[in-house]
Amino acid sequence: MKSLLSLFRRTSRPFGQFPDQDPLAERAFEDPSYPDGGPYKGESLADYHRRKWDELDTNLKRIAVRHLRKTTTVEVAEEARKLMEVDPEEWMGEHHFFSGVSIRNQLRQVMYDSYLPTGNWDDYYVRAFEEAIGGAEV
Repeated sequence: MKSLLSLFRRTSRPFGQFPDQDPLAERAFEDPSYPDGGPYKGESLADYHRRKWDELDTNLKRIAVRHLRKTTTVEVAEEARKLMEVDPEEWMGEHHFFSGVSIRNQLRQVMYDSYLPTGNWDDYYVRAFEEAIGGAEV
């Protein structure tokens, strides 16, 4: 079984790789919606990702999903769907540091992390990818 990472298309534009070029890089990366000390508020990681995605501006979602649909191969989508069938809640788990990095870097080609409310694609990329390979309209 190939890893998801090995199946991603390579792109040549390193947009967002250099934080010093990001006009919003100095912005604080704290989400004021959880001043009680933690982002998950007792919810599962999957529920947290759903909540953060639901709170995200529709235009930002559209940009992310459209880009992932253009850059994700059929093989990657098929492999991810198999993982989702096995564990729909935590399917990305062990792939976070490899395939997840690839997905986040794809997203950074069209949008810096600092444009997101929490300042971090970690909070949104799983749902963006699920939307992209699921074909649902955003």
